[in-house]
Amino acid sequence: HLTQLYTDINATNSGQDAVHGIATNGGRADVVFLNVDGSQSGHDGLNLAADAGGTISGLFTSGSFSQSGNAGGHVESTNGSNVGLTFNTTPMSNNGAKGFEYLVNGGSRLSATFNDGDLSNNVTNNVVGSVADAGSRAILTFNNTDASSQAANGGFVSNVGGGGALFGVWNDSNVSGTQGDGVRVTGTGAGTTIDLKFDNSLIENNQSN
Repeated sequence: HLTQLYTDINATNSGQDAVHGIATNGGRADVVFLNVDGSQSGHDGLNLAADAGGTISGLFTSGSFSQSGNAGGHVESTNGSNVGLTFNTTPMSNNGAKGFEYLVNGGSRLSATFNDGDLSNNVTNNVVGSVADAGSRAILTFNNTDASSQAANGGFVSNVGGGGALFGVWNDSNVSGTQGDGVRVTGTGAGTTIDLKFDNSLIENNQSN
């Protein structure tokens, strides 16, 4: 069981990932990042994976995972794992491919909350992910956090299947002006659940839907 506080760290210009963490085989990591700059990384700004019953709990405040070569954040919760993340004023914008990317399967859970952030201007997608298998669940909450502009393959794109569930909440958070669909979510298979709620949030001026 890892419990760690990281504060006032400059991790910019990393060759691969600025922050990379794994919890597997029932392991647990509880981490807090305060004022950690993980921008301009060669691959991902943040790369986290929980597998085989692993648990990751993370709080990120006043940092950055922007301008990386691939994704601002890449998170996996697989095979009975649980990941809970909160990002306060920690943007993931202007990355080479994706802003925030997630993968959930095998009855796992992911909860990610973005407060006063920015997930815009990423080349391929601003937010993209998948939820698969019965019992798998992703809960994504965006508070005053836009996922707008660029995103040739869509601003918010997710595939949900095999009895998985996706819950998305947008408060004062826009998905507008992208080069693809603003929001595109596809559900397949019995028992699959998709629940999206938008409050004072705009989906407009996207080049597709």
